Amino acid sequence: MARSIAAAGGAAWIDFFVLSDSSEDNGGREQAAWLALAREAPIAVYYRRREHNTARKPGNIADWVRRFGAAYECMLVLDADSLMSGDAIVGMASIMEERPSIGLLQTVPMITNAHTLFQRWMQFASEAYGPIATAGLLWWSGSEANFWGHNAIVRTRAFAQSCGLPELPGKHPLGGHIQSHDMFESALLRRRGWAVHMVMIDGSYEEFPPSIIDYAKRDRRWMQGNLQHLRLLGTSGLHWASRLHLLLGASAYLTSPGWLLLLLTSALQVIFSREATLMGISTSWVLWLTLLLLFGPKLMGLTWMLSSAARRRSFGGAARIVRSVALDIPLAMLMAPVIMMTQTKSLLAMALGIPSGWSAQVREARRIPVLSTLADLREHLVLGLAFAALAWFDPVVGLWFSPITLGLLSSPWLISWTSSERLGSLAHALGFFWVPAPQLGEETPEPDS
Repeated sequence: MARSIAAAGGAAWIDFFVLSDSSEDNGGREQAAWLALAREAPIAVYYRRREHNTARKPGNIADWVRRFGAAYECMLVLDADSLMSGDAIVGMASIMEERPSIGLLQTVPMITNAHTLFQRWMQFASEAYGPIATAGLLWWSGSEANFWGHNAIVRTRAFAQSCGLPELPGKHPLGGHIQSHDMFESALLRRRGWAVHMVMIDGSYEEFPPSIIDYAKRDRRWMQGNLQHLRLLGTSGLHWASRLHLLLGASAYLTSPGWLLLLLTSALQVIFSREATLMGISTSWVLWLTLLLLFGPKLMGLTWMLSSAARRRSFGGAARIVRSVALDIPLAMLMAPVIMMTQTKSLLAMALGIPSGWSAQVREARRIPVLSTLADLREHLVLGLAFAALAWFDPVVGLWFSPITLGLLSSPWLISWTSSERLGSLAHALGFFWVPAPQLGEETPEPDS
């Protein structure tokens, strides 16, 4: 990124800060790596490690703002797995210079450095269906957009004036420091009159968890932070769109237990009422609406990819696009009930007062053996067997439940196989999940040794 920034003409006025909360032992290794990097980088690169991890990431950023923020008009926040091109960074800084009313500009990062089958699958889904969803989000949110905590540029003065975070009363998991700080920070910026915009540009990327298990761990942390937002909806002065962002983020995690409750209710109707039929359980328009919500975005994404010759080439051609979507649909159907049960378990754990924690995210690909997943999937398998038994009471209902049943019963193999880097490479070689090449700009040549 430092070389790309220099090539884009930003070396004279852009500095790079590496902010660490690592332990003392790891901090020593980081400092050695920083010294080697700082000698070679064409822009100034600084390193600062906190001894005490107070308030985690938001506390780390707040500490930087207090100590160094006055020297910088803007700060561009990156996570440890973020990657942005120099052209994107310089371009965003130019927008902030030209539009002094903007307090925050959030990009839509695509997935990079994908190796496992799960990462390649998620990378394709992000590139194929993400632009359609993002276009709608940009349209309705306008200057009341959201902040995702990384790959975004923020006006430092606006952030310092607006975004001091309260510590919520009560115990974890819903009390204490606000875990999903970013969404609330964008609401606080908008409350002070600053515009918050989202932009779709090339050159903004992030890595993705290598397996479904690693994704679920990160998702549980997000769940705790987003549910904390329910306690913030009554904050005075917030824009209605900001309240809607907070509500949608929290309610997204309530759909899984809601779906499970609907399935269990339907199953009990079949068991205890021999006259219950599929149409008696749910009206036809509900079923058609469900199918539309499940497959409509994928159909829109497929149409968008095929509608442009340049876009077809960037995804590897029409045949590869159709094959990838054809594989994505059954994989998504198998994964949906797995995520449903995992999120429901996480929500129950939160109700019992068990916090999610903030462990370091696993970034290295490794194949997860089937047997090592069983301890975390007991409830998935039991529920899958229970749904399979519905076929004995009503074969038609059992057939409708079969995608959910199959997803739950195959979850150990789904998690294991999709965590494989070898299967990810094989899928790519066979023409599945091709995505456009990253747009990182030209780099300057390596300096002479």
